[in-house]
Amino acid sequence: MPRKASPTSIRCCRAAADMTLSGLLKCGVCGGGYTMVGKHRLGCATRRSKGTCDNATTIACTTVERRVLGGLRERMLTPEIAAEFIRSFEAESIRLRKEASSRSVQASTRLAEVERRIAGIVESIENGAWNKTLSQRLEALEREQITLQEEITAASGPEPVIRLHPNAAAIYRDKVAALEASLAEPAIRQEAADALRALIERVILTPDAEAPDALRVELSGDLALILSLASGEALGPGLERRLSVVAGTGFEPVTIRL
Repeated sequence: MPRKASPTSIRCCRAAADMTLSGLLKCGVCGGGYTMVGKHRLGCATRRSKGTCDNATTIACTTVERRVLGGLRERMLTPEIAAEFIRSFEAESIRLRKEASSRSVQASTRLAEVERRIAGIVESIENGAWNKTLSQRLEALEREQITLQEEITAASGPEPVIRLHPNAAAIYRDKVAALEASLAEPAIRQEAADALRALIERVILTPDAEAPDALRVELSGDLALILSLASGEALGPGLERRLSVVAGTGFEPVTIRL
């Protein structure tokens, strides 16, 4: 005979699901949110509040949490997905590198002009032509000089390279599983939920008679953060920022159907 969940465990699961997925669940029919519409079930908030959506399919909060977190753990990072993202990342990095190189040339040209003007002002001051206006102009040019030098230095930095650990997929699954387990620990539940939420862009719930629970679940994840988690070690703030910036310029979040 199946073991019945205790009221405490139901409340904990519901709280964990609410905390982890709150604001991420969207109705695939109207685009509105999915929220609690019963004691333990989620449904389209637009249908409930306005009656303007045809999506009457609801799902248990623990069920959608299980499906979403299971998909996030097992299917979001495959060798094919990782390889495609890395190829796209490298291509986008090359494009951004060319743009940075062009800006560096412009900055170098401007830096030469600024330094020429600084030298002229210094020479004038040395010849006794000091006044407050010259001093203020010199300070402004020196600030611009520093900014231009920093731009040139940044553009000449090494190109970031993503090198995934050979067991990246297993490392990723283990880390997500550990975060899931942490949802049951009150002291660290919020931190674990925040970490898991950061990996998820959105979850679309659409009625589908052939899908489990009569509801198709499509999970979109932030591959930049997923690859960071799967690296086996910290990528470093510079590369993590670069991953996020590049991923945000031309890539849709990777989407899987659960």
